[in-house]
Amino acid sequence: MKTCRISKCKTKHPDNVLMCRPHWYKVPVAIRRRVRDACKKMNRGGDRAAYYQAAADAVQAVEEKELQLLAR
Repeated sequence: MKTCRISKCKTKHPDNVLMCRPHWYKVPVAIRRRVRDACKKMNRGGDRAAYYQAAADAVQAVEEKELQLLAR
C-alpha cells in the first residue's frame, strides 16, 4: 500500500493504482484514458516517459481542482 499522490491526502491505496479512488475520479476522463493507455503500453515494454507525463498531468489536474475548491 502507498499514500495518495495528492497533497495533504493520507489515504492509502494499492501499489498498482496512481491515487486514491476519490481523487482518481476527479481526474478528467480524457486524462484518465491517457494514463490507462500509457500504463498498458509501458507494461508491454513501451515508453515510460509517456506514462510519467500522463500521471503528472493527472496529479496536476486534481491539484488544480482542489485549489479551486479552496478558493471559493
